[in-house]
Amino acid sequence: MSRSVRSLVTFFLALVLMLSLTFSAMADTVTVKGGYLRMRNSPSTDAVVLERYPSGTVLSLLGNLGDWLFVQASDGNKGYMMSAYLTIGAGSTVVSTSTASTSSGTAYVTSSNGKSVNLRARPNKNAVSITRYPVGTQVTILGTDGSWKKVKVGNNTGYMMTQFLSTAKVAPPASSSSSSASSSSSTTTAKVRSDNGKAVNMRSGPSKKNKVIGSYEVGTRATILKKGTVWSYISIGGQVGYMQTQYLR
Repeated sequence: MSRSVRSLVTFFLALVLMLSLTFSAMADTVTVKGGYLRMRNSPSTDAVVLERYPSGTVLSLLGNLGDWLFVQASDGNKGYMMSAYLTIGAGSTVVSTSTASTSSGTAYVTSSNGKSVNLRARPNKNAVSITRYPVGTQVTILGTDGSWKKVKVGNNTGYMMTQFLSTAKVAPPASSSSSSASSSSSTTTAKVRSDNGKAVNMRSGPSKKNKVIGSYEVGTRATILKKGTVWSYISIGGQVGYMQTQYLR
């Protein structure tokens, strides 16, 4: 064996020993701090995101790579998280009370970017999306499956990620200036109408480009949660979404 090869082997053995000593001196758990933290499939900010976990989440520590820690979550996911956003040990941070951590009760759809959230057929991000619900939609939590909640909205039952549900009531996003230049926040009721007598669509957002999440016959009573010049944010039978104001009277 050449001198260079022996030196290289000696270096790696020393590195392994150093890491082993580091692991033995560390606590076996870490806690997320500072908001939601991404878990990635490799120690790089360019790596694939496996999941996001809120502040207060306790994970098992499997390894230390300096700026990154190799961890395992209670839902079984294993991956890498930046050590700067983790506290060694269980810590004193607790999960925000606004996070829908309960396995039953009422919650509201929320998202950091204000976009609608998928209701999926199974607790998997690759599962079929049954429909999408806008921020502020009220849901009934039926159970928990890892980082997912089984929920019911109107007649639809499916799964939403816990991070997109809040036990605190969430206000619907404001419509764009072009669709609600003069709007009112007062809650009123109205009936669905149309000039041709056909059913009117409810959409996931204030635009015809948004997905249709319901279709309602003329005469159906709606609760107007936020009235806009062009679009209004309404509720019909537990379903919440947007309908053009001209079809509400």
